[in-house]
Formats: sequence, structure tokens, C-alpha cells
Amino acid sequence: MKKLLLIPALAMLFGACSTATLININVDGDSFLATDKRAPPPLIVLNGQSYNSDIPDGGLTVPLPNLSFLTKIALKINVGVVSSAAGAINGTIQLFVAPSSGALFDPANKVPTGANCTGDLPVDGTNPVGVDLSLSATSPAPCSAAFTRVQSGQFRIGARVAFAVTANSTVTITLNNLDVGVSGYPVQIIK
Repeated sequence: MKKLLLIPALAMLFGACSTATLININVDGDSFLATDKRAPPPLIVLNGQSYNSDIPDGGLTVPLPNLSFLTKIALKINVGVVSSAAGAINGTIQLFVAPSSGALFDPANKVPTGANCTGDLPVDGTNPVGVDLSLSATSPAPCSAAFTRVQSGQFRIGARVAFAVTANSTVTITLNNLDVGVSGYPVQIIK
């Protein structure tokens, strides 16, 4: 009787590991950050000043195993930017994906956050700004380079809010959410 049950059990086990098995890994990045890294102290910015605020300061290192089997990467980040002077802020949110060493906020590591990997999303100082970016090997050049960095398994991610103000104001920047989702088929078919 045991042998009779062994055959269906093995069939179910091997069936669960087919070439069509899709692996999804989701990392809630902001949960790895201390509160002071997600919400630095408010900035007092004078009329006409420009400022860059890096969230999180130094970026977040995301350690994952070698991900050469990846087919899709989803990067989601939500940053709240609030100005005490309504309508007095004008800027963009910029996303950076870098190798595990070197300068994260280097222009070469910038990933355009606009549609089709072009431009950056605007910041107006009244509403949170959400970036929801999907990357693949066939994405346009700046995004395909980020895809390759994530695929290596050792990368850092961060956002920069670049803005200028038109009136003296206090600006509060908060990282509300930072998620990295990857998916792919671990069993590669050799043709």
C-alpha cells in the first residue's frame, strides 16, 4: 500500500516543479529602514533655493540571491512631499538603482520614472508622489540597465526629490512605501 501511495506523491512533487513554475519575490524595503531614515527632519528652505533630498539617505541595499532567471521587475515607491507654503514647490522625484558598491545617486544610475522610461514625475508639494515602474530586459536603455543591476541580486535603490521653492517654506519629505517585486521562471529550457 505504501508503494502505491508513493507514486502519486512523487508525481505531485515533480509536477509542482515544472518549467512553468513562476517564482515571485516581494521585498517590503521600507520595513528595513528606521523611522528617521523614512522621515528625516523637516527642511526650512528659503525662496529661490534648490534642494536635493535623498530618501533613504545612502539608499537601501537589497540582498537577494542571483536572479538570472528574472523576466520582470516591479519597483514601487511612494514619497510624500509637503510644503508649508501652498503651491510654492516645484520639482521631480527621481529613482536610482545602483550596484551594491559605488555612488548610488550617480547620474548613470538614474532610472526615468515617467511613462516608457522617459522623464521624471513632478512634485507639487501637496500630494504624495507614487512611482510604479515595471522593468524587463526589453525596456528602453536606462530601464534595461536597472533591470540588469537588479538581476545580479546585489543592488541598492533610492529616490531623490529634487525641488526648488518660490516662497520661504518648511518642506517635509516622507518615504511612505518602497517595494521591490521580482518574478521569473527558475527552470530555463535549453533549445
